[in-house]
Amino acid sequence: MVREELSFEPSAGVPSPLLPVPPRRNLYREAAAFAILFALAYGAVATYFCARAPHLFVELDQAFDADLGLWTIDLARPQGPHSRTRIHPLSVLMLNPAGSTLRAILRAGHVDFAGRLAAALLCAAAGGLTVGVFRVLLDRLEVGASRARRWALVFGLSTTQVIFSSLPESYAFSALGLVLVFAVEGTRRPSRAALLATGVFAFGITVTNIVAVALARVLSAAPSGWERLRRCALHVSLVLVIAAALSVVQGALYPTSVLFFVPQRLPAAYVASFPALSPSVLLERLGALASHVPFVSLAAPRLLIDATLTSRIEVDFEPFALATPTLVGGIHWLLWATLLVRAAMGLGATFAAARDVPAGAGQRSAREASRPVVVALMAWLLFELALHLVFGVSLFLYSGHWTFAVVALAAVGLEKRPLRGTGLILLTLAALQLAANGNLVRQMVATFSH
Repeated sequence: MVREELSFEPSAGVPSPLLPVPPRRNLYREAAAFAILFALAYGAVATYFCARAPHLFVELDQAFDADLGLWTIDLARPQGPHSRTRIHPLSVLMLNPAGSTLRAILRAGHVDFAGRLAAALLCAAAGGLTVGVFRVLLDRLEVGASRARRWALVFGLSTTQVIFSSLPESYAFSALGLVLVFAVEGTRRPSRAALLATGVFAFGITVTNIVAVALARVLSAAPSGWERLRRCALHVSLVLVIAAALSVVQGALYPTSVLFFVPQRLPAAYVASFPALSPSVLLERLGALASHVPFVSLAAPRLLIDATLTSRIEVDFEPFALATPTLVGGIHWLLWATLLVRAAMGLGATFAAARDVPAGAGQRSAREASRPVVVALMAWLLFELALHLVFGVSLFLYSGHWTFAVVALAAVGLEKRPLRGTGLILLTLAALQLAANGNLVRQMVATFSH
């Protein structure tokens, strides 16, 4: 039976029922429409970067510490070094065939730098799919349909999605894998095949995503604590075994790739991403996290342009970016902070209720399926905060791993404690993000065009 749920929009302090949530088939059509719309939008931005900002791709780490050149090779060139598969275990096997095919098509059309554009367009497709799956995730989390559409717009127009869905990097695919993991866990009867497939995909893009796979499973798998741990351990083990087998296949097809399960020293670039910790450094990192996790990932602050180097330009955001807002970004942050405070109040009630939810082996109700996912999203966000307190040069580089969780949790919290005019506020936030992040794209193109 198709679930129908009344959504509520506050009016004069009194909730009033709107239309029921659309049938499942309509939900998937709507999600597909979001995916196509944003894939086209991100593809346009990707083409704009490739055509108008050629020097953005000349050297590594020029924009937000992103390795655009190396990821162009991993995504769209079968030859070349693929040593990043130690941290991104199956990225070449899963993504390079599609990217190489697209590169060949573009080269046949005499497109300059076809590999670069092919890799960027592949990221655009992944970014669009992420928005579509995010729309499904909101339905799994019991967010009313009318508001879920607006939340999907806010997520799709975020700084994270706009930038990393239009530049060759891993984070569009990593975000897609994470959203898939939580969306599948939120179904009433998730199939073992779907759970394993999404787990392998998410881990195959980035190794730390195995934590999300484990958290989602341990909070949803079985009624008792020990049984949950047993099933979670079995699930994670199967994911790793399947990934290891696919890694061997990847090694045979791409000889320059690395087997992720063979112990080796951590690459120097990752070692350098661990700062020397001290009380002052930890305080600075806390300020940076407070800026980037809830705010910068949605609306861009001022762009920090470092042109003091002799042969290159680097762009990033200030670590404590709350001190460097643009006018549009600052207005967005104020409105967004208001929603976050209200959402935090609603999440408190959701978290308390989740402790009493039985997770039986049979079919779960929609509410029973959604509450453990909310707790898992909270736990994943806490893990990301703890990890990046001690790891990462440019925090914005990793924002694809938390932006979806921040927006999803805000949506859930506001379902519990709605504000009058929430729908209008969300549309306003989306418009402000379009202005702030569109200006960021223009600044980056102007910086790297010559």
